[in-house]
This record gives sequence, C-alpha cells and structure tokens, in this order.
Amino acid sequence: MVRKSFRLLCPREGNEVWMQQKVSYLEYGGEMTTEEVLGELARQPHLAQLRKELDPDRRFYLLYGASEEQLKLACLYIGAYHRSLAELEDDDEEEDRPLLFSDGDQMDFTWRLPVIDADQLDNDEEEDAFSVFHYQQVRAQDVKEPWWQLCRQAPLCVRIDYISKSIVSSIESMRGERLLICWYLERQDNMSAERRRAHMEEMGFLLESHPICVETPAPDAPYKQQVLEQLLWERGLRLSRGLKPAELLRRIQHVRGDAENTTLHKAVSYAVCAAADIGKRKTLRPQDFAFLSSMQCRERRQWEEDTEHQMVGQDRVRRQLESIVQQMTMQKRRQEFGLPRDKLHYCMAFLGAPGTGKTTWAKWLGAQMETAGLLHKTEMLSISAVQLKGEYVGHTAPKVHKLFQEYGILLIDEAYALADGVRGGDSYSSEVLAQLCVELEEHGEDRLVIFCGYGEKGRYSPMEAFFESNPGIRSRVGFQIFFEDFQPEELAQVYRVILEEGRYRLPEEANRQVAAYFEQRVGSPAFGNCREARNLADRTKVHMARRLAQAQHLDRESLCQVESEDIRGAIEELRAETCGTSGTKGIIGFR
Repeated sequence: MVRKSFRLLCPREGNEVWMQQKVSYLEYGGEMTTEEVLGELARQPHLAQLRKELDPDRRFYLLYGASEEQLKLACLYIGAYHRSLAELEDDDEEEDRPLLFSDGDQMDFTWRLPVIDADQLDNDEEEDAFSVFHYQQVRAQDVKEPWWQLCRQAPLCVRIDYISKSIVSSIESMRGERLLICWYLERQDNMSAERRRAHMEEMGFLLESHPICVETPAPDAPYKQQVLEQLLWERGLRLSRGLKPAELLRRIQHVRGDAENTTLHKAVSYAVCAAADIGKRKTLRPQDFAFLSSMQCRERRQWEEDTEHQMVGQDRVRRQLESIVQQMTMQKRRQEFGLPRDKLHYCMAFLGAPGTGKTTWAKWLGAQMETAGLLHKTEMLSISAVQLKGEYVGHTAPKVHKLFQEYGILLIDEAYALADGVRGGDSYSSEVLAQLCVELEEHGEDRLVIFCGYGEKGRYSPMEAFFESNPGIRSRVGFQIFFEDFQPEELAQVYRVILEEGRYRLPEEANRQVAAYFEQRVGSPAFGNCREARNLADRTKVHMARRLAQAQHLDRESLCQVESEDIRGAIEELRAETCGTSGTKGIIGFR
C-alpha cells in the first residue's frame, strides 16, 4: 500500500475562450498546505533545487529542464506553495479571487494556473496578414488589452522558446505585481551540457534571476517506482512477483521513448483494459504488458535506421560488440534469478587509427546496451584525455567526478597522453588516472567508458604504455576492440553514403572513380580512413558549385546531380595537394 501519495502527479491542462481570446491553464486539482507541498518536494530529488529556492517573498522564478511534464509540475508546486501562504479571510474570499470579468462572463483562476507563450509578449516581429486580421478582430470586440493584463491578481506562467528585448521588457513590466513563473524547455539537440548552462546563465542574467534546474528523473528512479506503485494502488492493483517495477519502467522508457508520469498512467490503464480476470487477480503480470513488445519508439527506430545506413565496414567489430552485449545481458539475467554472476566492468579500449569509426561505434554500443537494459543514462561526451586535467591543484578530481555524474557514456580520446604526462612528472595526469580508477570502480556497471587511441593487435603501441602506467586502469578494462583500416571499396561506400544523405545523386561511374583514388591512398602516410571519404565528398561539392556557377539556369535536378567532372576535379586537386605539387593558392575546401 502506498504510504504517501503524490497530489501532483500528471499535470492537467485546459483552455477556454473568453472574449475571443484563448485562455490556457494548468489545474491544481485541489488545495494543498505548505507542509504538503514541501513534503512532496522532499520525496523528489530531481526537484531538490526548486525546494531550496522556494521563498515566501519571491515573486519571480526562472525554470529550465528537458522534461516538459516536470516543468509543468514544478510550476504547479510553486503556485500551490504561494497559494497556501496567502492568508485570505473567509469574508473576503470572494472579493480576493483572481477573476476575469466582461459583461457577465467571468473566469475564476482560484484553482487554475494561467499559461501563455513568450511570443505573445514579443512585439519585435513585423505584422503579417494573420496578425493584422487578429488585431482587427480584437479591436472589433473592443478588447484593448490581452486577458492576462486584465487579471493582474492571478499568477502567470510564461513558456519561453527564445529571448528578445521585447520579451524581456514585457516580463520586467509584470514583475512585482503578480507571481510570475517563466520556464524554458531544453531541446534535444547537439548542444553540450556546458553550452546549455551558459545559455541559461545568459537568460538568467537578462531576466535578473538565478535559473532553477528541473532535472528529469531516471526511468527506474525511486520516484518513478513510487509513481507506478501509486497508479496501481489507485486501481486496487499491484505487480505480480515476476514483474519488477524498475524493469517495467525501463521497458516503457525504451518502447515509448520516455517514462513520463502521463505515459506510465496510459501504460497501466491499457494493461488493465487488456488483462483478463483482473478483478479476481488484483495483480498485473508480465503478459499483461505484452502490448509493449509490438510497439516501437518512433524516434529510436528512426535513429537506428539512420545509423545502420552509416555503419559501413568493421564487420568484425560489430560481431565482437554484439557478443559483449549478449554476455553482459546473460550475466544480468543470472543475477535476476539469484544465480552467481561474473562482475563485468563497462570499460573498454577502442584501438585503431584515426577515422576508423570509433566514436560512431561507441554510440551504437550505447544504444544496444540501453535496449538490453544495461545502461540507462546515454548522454555521451567525447573528450581528449588532456582535457580531464584541472586548471589548478585540487581541481582535477572534482572535474572528473562531475563528468561521471553528468554523462552515461564517456569516450576518452588520446588516453596515452596521460601516460606521457606521468613519465614527465605531471602531477595533474597522475591525479586524472587516480580519479579515473575511483570512478570506474564506483560506476563499473552503470557507465560506459571507452579509452581510444592508436594501437595494433600484437604490436606495442602508445596505448600499451597508457595501460602500463596504471595497473588499476588495465584491470578495469574488460575488453579491447581493434579497428582495422578501411578498404578502398568500403571508403567508396562511405563516400556515397555521405553525399546521398545530402540528397546528391552520383553518376554510374562514381564508384569506379573514387575506389581507384582510395586504392592509391590506403596505406599512405597520414591516411585518414573515413576522413578521406569526407574530404573527397566536401571537395566534390566545391567543384560542383564551381560548375554550377557558370550555368545559365538552375533547377532542382541540377542542384542534386553530381557529374563525373566534379569527382575528377576533386580527386586531381586532392592528389596534387597530397603530393605537394599544387600551384594553386587559396583553394576553397574542407580539411
């Protein structure tokens, strides 16, 4: 039985039309005392910063996070907290309610938290036909102000997608007169964690408020398990002994792409609908969630399809990594059945020349481990080993520790540079290696750590020196994977994949042309493997652009079709540069 349930679980949204203006809001769902609000927040570690920042005198909050659901719940907690502090006398309750009035129509915000988009505050953009029509329509109804300005007692949430001078000015004008909560949803793009923090610091600087991070709980976090338990308890149900909450949550995350409370609510509801004799059993069994097997996360499937298209060559590496995942999965299953299991370290060494696909295969491996339930945090950081060193004495260990807290996959390139530093008496390198041993021991089976560097099977290499410099590192590297150089035919295929992804079409003779070029390049000094294919593709586009610059007419077909002369010109130019005989200066290209 659930000891303490969450009053705020799934944010409920609604909207109404008032005087031809759409009014959106979140619903509190009931009154909460200050103690209830703080009590619920205390049981949610991902909202720890929010609980710390709550202040009775504070009237402005700036939130950011990667989960829209958690941001909405944070807004509701803030609203409920401040609402619980408002001491309204019974006689004045009706008078003090935040209401919208107009010709007998009214909207009560007592149990609602109004929400608007920041672009509704932005007047910097030029009016288009729609905005002119909207202005005329509003003017015809004689509504001179937007609805949120007509009800200044009500708190207000503002969704921010971008910042402009007009938005900042509008927000500043509303501060102090009401409780104002602004929140920014971080997009899932290629922006690094450092850049995200800098972006939010800039936003906080402009709005003169310290931004509050609303973290996204892991799918199998204790909070999520409590949510799942509550959803079952509310229906008088529980999970059968053979169905573990954490495993079910991870499965929902994998199939649906998230483990939001709303998603969990739908999953439980659907399982109840699909289950037979649920009234008698009062339990949900693994087969009641069999519908998850027939579903696929659209984003994950698309990523896998795109990745498979790019995975050219390295068939032996694929077989090795698949075997490793299978071995890890078997040991995990043995543990679940109470059998002895081998302790595995999710730490590997990827050895090979530059451009052999080590980073791409690291991402692929992370996705496979996540699918198998072996890895639940898959944010990836590729970093040079020397970047792990701190800026001053005592800074290195906390820096390394922080990276292990923020990322689920760490790709440490040129790891042998640390061994060179140790031999040269560099204390920073020694501190990095010592802290790595600590983190690898603590996160041996919840972080994927890959040391990358040049190495050949059966031959002494700089990476061997790295392992020798610290026996603790070597003992934790469970697998060494060797990446071979690409063959000419494989590089020709990579070249084609790169261009076809950009919707370029190649002539029939393209494969023969580029394969012959790569035949000469393989084994030459400074051979770059896949980087050679990337360079040739980029230079092909340069020559294509030169040719099209002389054309009288351009259409969609001509902008997609690569000609043999483009490829030939790119090959000749790169060959001349490689041989050092090019007399052309200032060549435009990509290196």
